[in-house]
Amino acid sequence: MSNFSSKNSYNLILQEKEGSRTIRMIIGVAEAQAITIASENIKTIRPTSHELFYSMMIEFQLSVTKVVLYNYFEGVFKAFIYVVNKYGEEVPFDARPSDAIALAVRFEVGLECVEEIFEHFESIQSKQTTSLNQSIEIKKETPLLPIDLDFSTLSQEERLARFSRMSQDELVILLKNAVDEENYVLAQMIKDFLDQKNNT
Repeated sequence: MSNFSSKNSYNLILQEKEGSRTIRMIIGVAEAQAITIASENIKTIRPTSHELFYSMMIEFQLSVTKVVLYNYFEGVFKAFIYVVNKYGEEVPFDARPSDAIALAVRFEVGLECVEEIFEHFESIQSKQTTSLNQSIEIKKETPLLPIDLDFSTLSQEERLARFSRMSQDELVILLKNAVDEENYVLAQMIKDFLDQKNNT
């Protein structure tokens, strides 16, 4: 993932599993963090919304079988997430692609995309009529730091090293999210680091 021009958005880059074509999708910070936490297998202090939904699905013997990007129009992607119950019945649900991908990563299932979407991004002039599906995988340019990583377990040197690798915008977002999560210990650490950084 790479930072987008907006402080509240990120680029999610999807690439063909057996090819080089890519799709860029703008997603929110929360969804970007949810995907990164799952793909990097990061342990959080408290469950995120996607982790809670995943746990509930496991408890009720539901699982995700696949996610299909089936439409793109005027900058908006549409996706189906396929869910199967304990009786083997599979049902597609219309979903935001970012939410569907966050769950797909947790269930370790593949993503599919209709050929037309790849062709739109590759070249509008060369668009064909085929609807062959292609498997795709998440390609991250820069991993995101989860808002609730337990910095309290790190030494002061380790915390400073982590903060030093983050941009000013990322630190501000981390501070805001830490306050929203009522993680005031982390919030104070970030604030002290920012104050010291801005005064140097």
